[in-house]
Amino acid sequence: MVMVSHTRSEAEQALQAVTPILQTLKLTGHPTKTGIVDVKRAGCEVLGFHFHTGSARQSGKLIPLLWPGQNAMNAIRSHMREQTERRGWWGTRAAMVATLHLIIRGWRTYVRVGNSTTKVQDLDR
Repeated sequence: MVMVSHTRSEAEQALQAVTPILQTLKLTGHPTKTGIVDVKRAGCEVLGFHFHTGSARQSGKLIPLLWPGQNAMNAIRSHMREQTERRGWWGTRAAMVATLHLIIRGWRTYVRVGNSTTKVQDLDR
């Protein structure tokens, strides 16, 4: 769950308000994953994306930026490495390319939202 607030005090109040509700639902927050983060400085990782804030080029207003997180990038690279290992592949090169095409196409479809252009270019390289 992600909650957004303007100030740190608002975030602390929201966290205190949500904690009893989660307890009545018999849910707990993970101790290392639950916390208050300033997305202007550090950002946060949610569902394989890294969220950050930045300024719009023309208006200068704050806008949300997101791109694939480091764990997501490592996962797709390792998956591609597994598919291209010489000892693990018995088919033709065309079949390998077709398999990689499906993997990359599915991953690119997932990360097409946000500001993923440079990460996709890194993967292509």
